[in-house]
Amino acid sequence: MNRSGRTDCAKASLPRVTFGTIVFNGMPFIPYLLRSLYPYAHQMIVVEGAVPLMRPIASPTGHSTDGTLEALRRFASEEDPDRKLLVVTSEDEGHPDGVWPGEKNEMCQAFARRATGDWLWEVDSDEFYTETAMESMLAWLAEHPETTAVSFRQRIFWGSPDWYVAGPFFKGSETGSQIHRLFRWQPSWTYATHFPPTVRDDQGRDLRDLMWCRADDTAAMGIFFFHYSLLFREQVEKKWQYYAARGDRSANPSVNWVERNWMRLAEPFHVHNANRYVSWLERYRGPHPREIQNLWADVIAGRIPATRRPMEDVAELMHDPVFRVIRSLMRTWPSDEELGRRGRYRWQKTLEQLAIWYERRWMRRLGT
Repeated sequence: MNRSGRTDCAKASLPRVTFGTIVFNGMPFIPYLLRSLYPYAHQMIVVEGAVPLMRPIASPTGHSTDGTLEALRRFASEEDPDRKLLVVTSEDEGHPDGVWPGEKNEMCQAFARRATGDWLWEVDSDEFYTETAMESMLAWLAEHPETTAVSFRQRIFWGSPDWYVAGPFFKGSETGSQIHRLFRWQPSWTYATHFPPTVRDDQGRDLRDLMWCRADDTAAMGIFFFHYSLLFREQVEKKWQYYAARGDRSANPSVNWVERNWMRLAEPFHVHNANRYVSWLERYRGPHPREIQNLWADVIAGRIPATRRPMEDVAELMHDPVFRVIRSLMRTWPSDEELGRRGRYRWQKTLEQLAIWYERRWMRRLGT
């Protein structure tokens, strides 16, 4: 048994999983993530450092400026009795300036080349699974070893663990509803791309073209991953800066989304950083992973530095009956499968116009 009272997966004859994480400025999440994965890990590989787009906010040596690398080394020396953690930097790959070339592909390939597990599970520093979800997924893999790839739906938490983002971006076949994270692994296989995460076998076949367990399937099993990507101001600012610099088509760089939509909630139907899409807040009343509960308690107690967002305006918004009516209509947003393209387009435009009308009304109420 480990210190959490749970049996490590290796000792329970469950699948041998290598968890791979790429990280730059991943505090305060990274030590809590490692603790959450440790009972289930055969191996944990964390690849740290900046990519070229992030060089302006990296250290002179190309590393995190928030203590991420130091936290990783501290975890390895103090909390890793089974020597599961391997920390990789660009210097280990022959890049003396500390900056990883390319756009994260090389970082993912670095953890894939070092993987010794039978499964490769990519997990970002702010992505967590409940203990029940993790155990269910590992048990399912043990029963279905023919599986080659697994995708998940995500719940993105916003400002607090009590609120998550909903919208068409997370529904049906849209990009945000099909997150590729888990792959069968063999040493002769290749991690091909990070956008989207793609692994190819030794014949060059995309593993999702073989035995793919889709996000609808894992959702039906009650397995999601919880994405705490919009909790803290520092985290949100860095994320927005990265996606804007990358020219992500889902983000409108002409809008200061952090100030306008995350801090001030000026557009209640564009709360996600993929701000070209309609999105809104829903209350979450379910359980959180144990380590997220620990992290949040530490933030509230002031034991770790993080700038929390005041949430009084969210409470005010939720009491607005007009918002509640429009949000109910938004929940009917159809997917590609539910309507033909023409009918879907007409309904979408109607809902988008309704969202814009309400946001103008809300901004007048805010005095902006």
